[in-house]
Amino acid sequence: MKASNKQLILKVTGIIAAALLAVSCVQEPAKNFPFSGVWKQTDENMISSEKSEREIRVICDGKRYRIESDSRNVEYSVHSIEIFDGQSLHTKSEITEGMAPPENGSFRKTSITEAEAKKTRDEWYNNPIPNFKKGPGGIVAGTETIFYEGVESRPDSEIRIQVWIDPKSGLVLKSVLQIYSKQVEQLIARTTKECLSLQTGTVSESAFIP
Repeated sequence: MKASNKQLILKVTGIIAAALLAVSCVQEPAKNFPFSGVWKQTDENMISSEKSEREIRVICDGKRYRIESDSRNVEYSVHSIEIFDGQSLHTKSEITEGMAPPENGSFRKTSITEAEAKKTRDEWYNNPIPNFKKGPGGIVAGTETIFYEGVESRPDSEIRIQVWIDPKSGLVLKSVLQIYSKQVEQLIARTTKECLSLQTGTVSESAFIP
C-alpha cells in the first residue's frame, strides 16, 4: 500500500468524528424523549477493503444512558457496556476468541462531566446543521422521518452526511457518512447507522445500575 493511502486511512477516524460533532453541536432538540432502541452500524474502508458490523442497544431517559454493543470478526467478538448513571460512567468489555469462554471484565467507574455525557447523547438526540437540504425521509423503524443532507468540502476530502430524523422526538434513526478523497479520487470510507427497532416512553430504572 502506498504511503499516501496509509495516511488517508489514519485520517478517516478523525474526519468521521469531526463531521459527526459538527452535526450534533448546533442545537438541541426541544425534548430529550426517553427511549430504547436497537441500531446496526456498518463501517466500510474502501482502501483496505475492510468491513465491520456491530449491533448497538441503547436505553436513555434523556439524561442517563445505557449503551451495549456487540461486534464480531473472524477471530473474536466483543461485548461492551457503557452506563452513565447521571454522575459517573461505568464501562466494561467481554472478549471471546473462537470457541473459548468469554473473558469477563468488571465494571470500571470513571468521573465524566455533563458536557462529556451530552456528546454521547447527541449521537442519538440530534438536529442537523441549518444549511442541510431537507425533504421527506420515508419510514425508518416504523417511524415517518425527515431527511437531511449536507456536504462539507475540505482541501483533501469531501464529506457527505445524510440523516433521517424522527421530527417528534428529535432522534436520529439513520445516518450515512461518506468520505471522498480528492488525493486518490475515490470514496474511501462509509459509516452507516440504522435503527432496527424503537420504543419511546418510560424506561426501567434498573437499566442504569451497573
